[in-house]
Amino acid sequence: MAVTSMANSSIRNAKKYNNMSGVTNGLFFFVEYLVLAGGGKGGNYANGQGFGRGGGGGGYRSSIIGELSGSSSTAEPRAAASSGDTFTVTVGGGNGGTSVFGSISCTGGGAGGSYNGAGANGGSGGGTGGQGISGQGTNADGTRGGGAGTSASGNGLYSSVTGTQVGRGGGAGGAGQASTTIYGSGKGSLTNGQNSNGGSAPANRGGGGGGAGQSDEPHPKGGGAGGSGIVVLKYPDAVNLSIAAGLASSTTTSSGFKVTTFTGGTGTVEVL
Repeated sequence: MAVTSMANSSIRNAKKYNNMSGVTNGLFFFVEYLVLAGGGKGGNYANGQGFGRGGGGGGYRSSIIGELSGSSSTAEPRAAASSGDTFTVTVGGGNGGTSVFGSISCTGGGAGGSYNGAGANGGSGGGTGGQGISGQGTNADGTRGGGAGTSASGNGLYSSVTGTQVGRGGGAGGAGQASTTIYGSGKGSLTNGQNSNGGSAPANRGGGGGGAGQSDEPHPKGGGAGGSGIVVLKYPDAVNLSIAAGLASSTTTSSGFKVTTFTGGTGTVEVL
């Protein structure tokens, strides 16, 4: 599964391979994918030790035709599959879980720095100072976590593969900051103000969690949780998949393609 070049394939007719766009003889087809890891946790606050920084967005890789991949790079090559193939799908949980589709893996977002500490590295880096992975996300922007886009403000990326345009993979703000304003709820949720815990990111958007605000109270405040990731596959509608019970998924069909969206779990998928 996930053959992306002739160098890794047993198919020797390169011209035929490159011209295939759907099922050929019921055996060989291409899969477009969007793989998004879980967002990083927001930084905590403890007495007198500074406010929390925002978590970074989960690593983002996409081969969806006409869309961008992580770091606002060109879409990756489609994967190739045939009847009888099996592959693993894993949906990364919030707070930095790794997401996987076959050989395609995305790293969870870096946690935001707590107190006066540095943010962690990840698919996108946590604020302050966390480093992202080229092709998956960006570095932190000051106290704000990095995102899947290229701008230095934690922006995520839009995708319409599920039929509705959705923003995913954005970084969250540190204490006293909102998450970035572009791509809406695809970002880490808003950071709460002073004397409060950081806000948590929504499920399956891969956004970072907000940093905790400074507190005048004697007890610490916690950073918000990063949002869980997602895996989406688009493939010809003549293809059927057998999906393990450990995976939460749904499938829609439109215009000659099926789109299967995995929202949780890990398990094996077989091409029937």
